[in-house]
Amino acid sequence: YQMHWASYQARPDATAAVHTHAPIATAFGITNQSFPPINTDAIFLADTKIVPWYMPGSKELADAVGEALKASRGAILQCHGLMTVGKTMRDAATRAMMLEETARILLYCRQFGGELTLIPSEWVERLAAFATFV
Repeated sequence: YQMHWASYQARPDATAAVHTHAPIATAFGITNQSFPPINTDAIFLADTKIVPWYMPGSKELADAVGEALKASRGAILQCHGLMTVGKTMRDAATRAMMLEETARILLYCRQFGGELTLIPSEWVERLAAFATFV
C-alpha cells in the first residue's frame, strides 16, 4: 500500500486512488506509447506519465509513482498496470477507464493501418483547458 500512500502524499487534492491491471494501457506503457490527440479523452490524458518498472510493493515504485502524480492524475506503470487519483472514487475510476478505452481505440486504429486523423492543434489547446474538470 506504499504506492497508494505516495499517491495521496503527491496529490493533496486527491481523496481517492485507483490501481488496476488494465491490459491494453499496460501494453502501451511497456512499449512507451503516448496518447496522440485522437479524441477528447486523449487530450485530457496527455499529461499521463509512464513510470519505469520497479518491484511491485517496493518503496522505489511508490516513490516513482508519487513523483509522476505530482504533475498528473494518472500514471502507467510499465509491466504492471495503472494508478489514477481523483477528488472522488468516481473521478479516479473514470480516469482509469479513460486510459484503458483510449488505449483500446489507438490499438484498433493501429491494427486498421493508415494515418491517424488528429484533432487540430488549435482545438487541442482549447480542449486542454478543460482537462482539470475531468
